[in-house]
Amino acid sequence: DEESYHVVYQRCCRTETLNNLSNSGNSGNTFSITLTPLAQLTCNNSPIFIANSPIVICNNDELNIPQEALDPDGDSLVYSFSSLISGGGPYLTDADLNQCFGVIPDPPCPPPFMEINYVSGFTSSQPLGNSNNPVIIDPTTGIITGSPNILGQFAVGISVSEYRDGALLSTVQREFQVTVVPCEIAPIESTVNRVICAGSDFEGYTENGEYRDTFIATNGCDSLRILNLSILSENDSTCMLITTSNLNLNLNNTFKVYPIPAKEVLNIEVTNPSLLPARLNLYSVHGQLINKLSISSELTTIPLHNLTTGIYILNIQTDDEYVSYRIIKL
Repeated sequence: DEESYHVVYQRCCRTETLNNLSNSGNSGNTFSITLTPLAQLTCNNSPIFIANSPIVICNNDELNIPQEALDPDGDSLVYSFSSLISGGGPYLTDADLNQCFGVIPDPPCPPPFMEINYVSGFTSSQPLGNSNNPVIIDPTTGIITGSPNILGQFAVGISVSEYRDGALLSTVQREFQVTVVPCEIAPIESTVNRVICAGSDFEGYTENGEYRDTFIATNGCDSLRILNLSILSENDSTCMLITTSNLNLNLNNTFKVYPIPAKEVLNIEVTNPSLLPARLNLYSVHGQLINKLSISSELTTIPLHNLTTGIYILNIQTDDEYVSYRIIKL
């Protein structure tokens, strides 16, 4: 089939207090999934947002808000602010309730979907309004920067588009509401001690020392982080991650690691028990040892529920050979 499939859910209404949308209290939401012909042929996995959306931010402050996503297939991702899609309306009578302009459209109304109108001075690409330092989103990293200077409550739409070999596979959109408030309290200070391996970095820092950074706190005002960074030698046992030059590809057929991406547990299945016992080390992408254990059975399960979302390196070593895997924790 050369046509796309659409899975749609529509309900009304948004909050009435949004400053950047016209008549927001009478505008509903459309939540949809579009399965394109190319996505169907490739049995594609869509990207997943892993960063939380902000609730409150400070006016006139420099923003640094990550909105990155992970793609299980390793496809190229492009981020952008996006238009907000309407779905349903405020009508509640029996005759209108399930129509396109009713509170509960049933069945949902098909595409093309209507975009919500913005108040003058706001657009989908400038959802927080114009300023001397406009709020923008980096198309490569998904980090929101800029300095908002208009107080109020705003709806923001973000899209991540997934490309493979230059062809668009999918677009995932998220919408969140954020309040811009005046912040005049002293920043909250916190101290973080971090150890990394030589040759890696922590948020761009690569040398021993103390670093002071200002971030947006969860209550909407600045917080000051004092970072004490220590660098370990490449020869330190904690930093002995496997490099491509040492990788024994023959072991890929010996160990089956699944599921990837993983959420609660990771399974390691051994197809050649004669190589047991083997040693297992799980590292962060910064080279820190997270877990280590000995594999003595044909199936080993590692719990992951205590790990934060992100990318990890799994190293499995026999007497004189080893192999590593890139693990995505959801």
